[in-house]
Amino acid sequence: MNYYQGGTCYHENDDNTVSVMSGGEVIETFESSGCIYNDLGCCQGCPECYLDALHRYDED
Repeated sequence: MNYYQGGTCYHENDDNTVSVMSGGEVIETFESSGCIYNDLGCCQGCPECYLDALHRYDED
């Protein structure tokens, strides 16, 4: 899936990495945390994230 931010495209790869694309070329690749929103610093507070946080809280 592709995500766009400020004219740059971020593409989630199957090997848990994210490719940063600009002008049709890959300019950087980094390891994904498993959530593209978290990787881009724009967490949406989606249900999965919320439930995961609740689960972690219960373990403490």
